[in-house]
Amino acid sequence: MFASNFIIANTHLKHLRGQGNLKTFGQSHTIASKNTMTNYFCSTCGTLMYRISSGFPDMSILRIGTVDDFQLQETKLRPRVEQFIKDRVSWLHGVEAAGQIHARKLATFGISSEKNLVLSSHDAMFELVENKALPEPIVLGASDTLKLVLTAKEGKKATRPHQAFLLLREPKSNLDTSFPLSVKESGKGKLELSHRDLPSQFLRSKTLSASLVIASFGTSKPYRSPAFDIRIELDPSAPPPSVEKPLRYGKLPEIHHIFRPDPKSPPKIITLVFTAAVLATLPALAYVWLSLGANLNHTSKAFGSSPLSHAAFFLSILAMEGIFLMYYATWNLFQTLPAATVVGLVIFLSGSRALREVQDRRLAGLRNAPSQRPPPAGQPTAPGPTVHPESQASGSRDEAINLDASDPDFARSLRSLGPVQPSSLFSNSSTFSPGAAPSPLSHRDNDRHQPQSNADRNNANQNIFPNPALNPALTLLSRRSELAQEAEAEFARVRYGGDDKEGRRFLDVVKIREILVMRDERKMPEEEIERKLGLQKGLVERLGGRGVIREAGLGDVKGAGEL
Repeated sequence: MFASNFIIANTHLKHLRGQGNLKTFGQSHTIASKNTMTNYFCSTCGTLMYRISSGFPDMSILRIGTVDDFQLQETKLRPRVEQFIKDRVSWLHGVEAAGQIHARKLATFGISSEKNLVLSSHDAMFELVENKALPEPIVLGASDTLKLVLTAKEGKKATRPHQAFLLLREPKSNLDTSFPLSVKESGKGKLELSHRDLPSQFLRSKTLSASLVIASFGTSKPYRSPAFDIRIELDPSAPPPSVEKPLRYGKLPEIHHIFRPDPKSPPKIITLVFTAAVLATLPALAYVWLSLGANLNHTSKAFGSSPLSHAAFFLSILAMEGIFLMYYATWNLFQTLPAATVVGLVIFLSGSRALREVQDRRLAGLRNAPSQRPPPAGQPTAPGPTVHPESQASGSRDEAINLDASDPDFARSLRSLGPVQPSSLFSNSSTFSPGAAPSPLSHRDNDRHQPQSNADRNNANQNIFPNPALNPALTLLSRRSELAQEAEAEFARVRYGGDDKEGRRFLDVVKIREILVMRDERKMPEEEIERKLGLQKGLVERLGGRGVIREAGLGDVKGAGEL
């Protein structure tokens, strides 16, 4: 009648239990494709579980009735294709929406009965016949070339197959190799074969068997049939071909590693000597520290002002020493570096805060050295330097003041010096008034000192000193300082590309020499020189006429010949 089947890949088929209880039975004479169909059924009850065709060995054909999920039978397992409908009884209708496939005779690949030739360089020609091997072997010498020409067909139609190659096999070693044919769309294929195309193992054999294999995708049956034998003839004058040792994959010989022995600790005496040398430096460091003025009396003040920073600083230093000890004993580098990084950061932060606290106390005068203790009673003291009391200001004029006031030379010297500029910490008893006279740096145009009346002098805190503006030395120095500052400012503007609309006022030696060359040697007008060099108008004229200022050579210096 009929069977409802579905196909599933073997990779998705899993036997939970009872696989060992399955029996098989296979046959091909009732199968349309002539493939062998193997049935797998239960040996206890005889139920057919699934079937496997030799044409599709990776797929299993299961009966839909073996699935106990009715929902799947109505949906995903609903038949989509109906085959062999020519054998369907009249009273059974086809499955709705299922494809109808009529049975057809499967085609078979083969070779055409015309123009299937095997040619050799000896001009020997052999005709191939489908499914029949040549009776005599073909000789293939060292200089020969074997040519195979055929036409592939599928059924009765010449066509181009997916695969068409000549398979050579060595009977003794059972080694084989394949040579594909060059096939056109019309099905015509061609192959050329010589000694250089054969493996060295085949050249050492006397006879090779050749078979033709033609196949493609689809339901057509492939063609595979013996075609002819090949007898190999080598060149007697040439050395026999060498056969390379075949590459075998397997377990390699065991590798034995040789490592250096673990480092040993030095003798105990060396360790003790090194430890003693390190410990001996501690008293020396303490002595140097105390000799440099270490003040242990401020320890309580330091911990009282900033206890956390000082304690963290000293404890983190001890922790760093412990890290070094652990690295020497058991730790590796990857354990030491993270711990040292964390502790080092604590040392930096706490040390900075502790040193800042110490600096604050030093600036406040709280870290002075402790005063020396007084000598015990009855102990004589060493004589010290004589201390003279400071002179005190007097409100009355004594004899020494009167003598100095009556000395004309002393008075003239005082008037030539002028008053000293006092600092902001001048004494309250000073008779100098900061606003009594203008500063010499700000005085430019007043050339004469206006006399003051007696009332003005009394109002100026009885200023008895002359006006510093009348001192020519101070005026000259002040003006020279102002000119130097103006010149430096102008040179800076010129150096950095500044623009001076009025022109340059100050000249250096190089610029003066350039002006003299342009005026005296090139005979250029003064206005053109000033315009070209960016000078103030009339500045060249102030250098004097030609010959007043000129460049001095070696001959102009007295005694230059003796240099």
